[in-house]
Amino acid sequence: MQGRVTFRLKQRLRASLLILPNPMVRPQSSAAGVLALLQEPDPIFKQHALKALIPLVPQFWAEISEHIAAMYAFSFLARDRTFC
Repeated sequence: MQGRVTFRLKQRLRASLLILPNPMVRPQSSAAGVLALLQEPDPIFKQHALKALIPLVPQFWAEISEHIAAMYAFSFLARDRTFC
């Protein structure tokens, strides 16, 4: 009987470990790293930053909104380069 109880306990423990989030993964606490890419001179970094910011907007809008001018300026530069 005791063997069955420990077996079931081990099964439940394994199942609960699969559900728990990975303790090594931290939730993102700021958009500063992605926003820093907007200051890079290479347009590839800026394009990546704009794509990476999209899912962060709901959580970090206050922080992102301070950089709208840089995003707007880049969008005009990118448009001008595509038509040249």
